[in-house]
Amino acid sequence: HDPSLLHVKQIQYAAERMSVIIRQLNDFAGKNSLSLHRIDLNFTIRNYFNEIQSSLGDRIKWIEKLDPQLPPILANPMQIQKMISNLVQNAMDAIPNQGEITIETRVTQS
Repeated sequence: HDPSLLHVKQIQYAAERMSVIIRQLNDFAGKNSLSLHRIDLNFTIRNYFNEIQSSLGDRIKWIEKLDPQLPPILANPMQIQKMISNLVQNAMDAIPNQGEITIETRVTQS
């Protein structure tokens, strides 16, 4: 685990998020159609956790079961981020006192 590689991935993630925000603004203005991109879902989940970690506090334990063999997915980055956010927020709202949120990725046969 090379720390410099993590920094490069975080910079790439931030640049992709800015690009997504710009595309979303253009979509809102009616200038773009829905755009799909290759997304590293595991990386997106890890970054989301880093963003919300402080709001989980001590009452919610975050458990990741991320398949390292998960290939990139073709999706709209903003929609994926919204989906993850909504799922986690719903889970947090459903936990009255203490609990855990488990997020898992895996490759399945279709």
